[in-house]
Amino acid sequence: MKRIKIKAFMTVLLVTVGSSSNMARDQLVHHELQLSDTGHGLRLSIQLDAKVYNLHDVGSLTITLTNVGGTPISVYRKFGWGRSSSFLLSIADANGKPIERTMLPDAHHSPPFSVEDFASIKPGESIRLERDLDVEGEEIKEPGVYTIRVWYHSPIPRRFAPHGMNVWTKENGVLRANALSFRVE
Repeated sequence: MKRIKIKAFMTVLLVTVGSSSNMARDQLVHHELQLSDTGHGLRLSIQLDAKVYNLHDVGSLTITLTNVGGTPISVYRKFGWGRSSSFLLSIADANGKPIERTMLPDAHHSPPFSVEDFASIKPGESIRLERDLDVEGEEIKEPGVYTIRVWYHSPIPRRFAPHGMNVWTKENGVLRANALSFRVE
């Protein structure tokens, strides 16, 4: 009798976990579809220096944050990569399967934050950052067509932002740049 109860409990638990993981995946997909390259007066865009790379190439990725609003926006100037920082990068193959990485960058930022830690972007102006795109370093191992995506989010919660500034904070959400495709030969 106990054994049956345990099995029944395990079955319910597995169904519940399976259902909640499917629900979580569905919510993530729904959330991803709602993301935009523009929000709260800030636009994220990316550009590659080439459309074709060789496996051993190191290209360049330009990331641009543009103020498309009517008032200056301040962003945390110590941009980093990773979930705890400013930017996330993902590369997928022609089938949409993400390239698995063995090492994920994740820069961390800790308060207090001073006014000098922020850069102000006036309406119509932009901040540009360059990043190497090391084809092998991104763990691309074979020729093909790939898609690169970049997301921006502030690592700074509103409660830690300097007062008196229009700071783009974590509460503003996530921007997703339009994806770019490139070929590796």
